[in-house]
Amino acid sequence: MHNKIDFDNVNDNRLFDKMVVSSFPEILPLKDLFEKNEWHNETTYDHVRNVFINMNKFFTDNFDINLDKDILYYAAIYHDIGKLETIRISPDEATSFPNHESISAEKLPEQKIISVLGEERFNLLKTLIAKHADIHKILDNKKEYITLLGEYKRDFRNLFLENIILTLCDIKNSHLVETDEQEYNFRAGVLEEFINKEIS
Repeated sequence: MHNKIDFDNVNDNRLFDKMVVSSFPEILPLKDLFEKNEWHNETTYDHVRNVFINMNKFFTDNFDINLDKDILYYAAIYHDIGKLETIRISPDEATSFPNHESISAEKLPEQKIISVLGEERFNLLKTLIAKHADIHKILDNKKEYITLLGEYKRDFRNLFLENIILTLCDIKNSHLVETDEQEYNFRAGVLEEFINKEIS
């Protein structure tokens, strides 16, 4: 039986590490996976911890938002668990992880999470993780991203805001700030604008 955790109180690196050891040991192997590319220069574990802390800060700043916070916290923890199985290293030693989103969704410890969230919410979590790169791909299209985001919102309404928030927390403080600050500012700005529209 997996006990429900008060994620709002896990607000720094030390508390996150303690929580992982006691409740989410499945992601500990990510400490041995180093990512080196335009987006990352860190272990996958460090990235996941950063996403979680960003999520915690988001909910602290937006304490009255009406969302299923547990789904987003679980997504932050497990969204990249499939990277171990999907790593590719190019001749220049850059790393990539094709299809890691769907692999991560399939690797979720189903019964453990269902014991806390229930089956319906688990399925929402699984969908969110499987689709967590969708917003990034839309923002690659600089000419049509506004139209594409509108269409995505229509087709993915039940998790649209959650995916926008997860994507924002995913890029906050990322290596992209150093490798392409203009691109980082574009993406963060678009995501924050959409979030503000959705919650206003």
